[in-house]
Amino acid sequence: MKLKLIGSLVLASLCVVACNRSSSEFSSPKHLRLALRDDAKSLDPAVASDTVSFEVLGNLYEAPYQYRYFSERYEIEPLLAQALPQLSKDHKTATIRFRKNIRFQDDPCFTATQGKGRVVTVDDYVFAWKRIAYPRTQSQGGFLFEGKVIGFEAFREELTKPPPAHQTAKEVARSLRETPIEGFEKVDDWTLKIHLSQPYPQLALVLALPTAAPIAYEAVEKYGDKDGVMTEKVVTTGPFLLQEWKRNQYFRLVRNPAFREVLYPTESDAVFRSKGYLSDVGKRLPLLDEVRFEVIKEEQPRWLNFISAKLDRTAVPKDHFSQAITERSNLTPEFAAKGYQLHTDLGLKHYYVTINMRDPILGKNKFLRQAISSALDRDRWTEIFTSSTGRKMTHAMPPGLAGRPEKSKRADDFNLARAKELMIKAGYPGGKGLPTFQFDLRGMDTTSRQLGEFFRQQFEQIGIQVTVTPNSFPNWLEKQKRGNLQIGH
Repeated sequence: MKLKLIGSLVLASLCVVACNRSSSEFSSPKHLRLALRDDAKSLDPAVASDTVSFEVLGNLYEAPYQYRYFSERYEIEPLLAQALPQLSKDHKTATIRFRKNIRFQDDPCFTATQGKGRVVTVDDYVFAWKRIAYPRTQSQGGFLFEGKVIGFEAFREELTKPPPAHQTAKEVARSLRETPIEGFEKVDDWTLKIHLSQPYPQLALVLALPTAAPIAYEAVEKYGDKDGVMTEKVVTTGPFLLQEWKRNQYFRLVRNPAFREVLYPTESDAVFRSKGYLSDVGKRLPLLDEVRFEVIKEEQPRWLNFISAKLDRTAVPKDHFSQAITERSNLTPEFAAKGYQLHTDLGLKHYYVTINMRDPILGKNKFLRQAISSALDRDRWTEIFTSSTGRKMTHAMPPGLAGRPEKSKRADDFNLARAKELMIKAGYPGGKGLPTFQFDLRGMDTTSRQLGEFFRQQFEQIGIQVTVTPNSFPNWLEKQKRGNLQIGH
């Protein structure tokens, strides 16, 4: 499915989080209870592609690189790699040296070591990245290497051939291990050369995604389905282990007793240092014994669970800003007196509307898409749904990214008169002749439905009619993957 992201609809949200430490259950800082707005799609790094799944995966799997803690800018640093990629003079060969002290957790899949976790080698990274290319995995992570790593598409084409009907997960794993990708050259057990068809300056960035985490072939052999996918089983190198996942209810993660020695960061930008973020310097990670994610799809129940001390942290819903936060973005006296803490951060999260470019009407009519963009009042959007704490984006790059251009405005911002003129240029004056479009939401909670009604009214101003359909996030992603979205948010 080819999507057009209407960049002028992108918002950078000001993340407002209240931390409740007044609960007797939270008297020990060793347990943390959080809420997810939906269930995860999958805990297989090759398959997961949504923010909900990544929120859980980030505590389980580790990638070669990560973003530096306590930095106001988004800066990459090594995690499982020893250093950033070393590039050749033409920038078409990247050499990565991996740490030698990384081990998979103890698990029965490691029969050769009687269930003891083994050392991670280059083969485990390459195996994981091959799974991204394997057609039957249906991974959304192909963009990491497509058109960049030599032989990646040829590998995918080779494995597109129909396998035997009785093929097992063990045979899938063996096929992936034995079929080479030309661009991945193993130098030794901890050194890999990646041969590129063109310079790829984003390589370290994409290798910071959970999608790039190493995967043990033994785990796929034992726990994978007929396509080699491990939706609910985790065999990881990370600080936490998946203890339990009850679908649509909760995730329970516990400390990995065999996790290597990793210490709390010692460096911080001034803004984080002033807030006391370096108070735990020198302590061994993880600081927690257990993390529990409750799946609570509606904002109101999430908030009620928080104020009744059943959650330790939550974002403040738009309908409760006045209850918890003053006009100057401080805690209200009532909440401050109860021991709540308020943390605000201009995050990387941003919101946008997608249009299916393969749609026979929307995809072929530039003026129609421009009309939709100019009909949306972003200032009203931020006022209603973020209590004016969000920022209207002037382009698609959120704050904090290196090289972000500074623009004060954009041509396709809200302008109803322009939108109506564009509808005439599109051949549909006042919407005459247009069918009713399908508008899919990636949520089913009250706020999502309110947002859907907001969009419906915005489109109606220029004669465009939409049927708004709420979805669970995994269902929305499935529709997107299959090309079944016309317009989505």
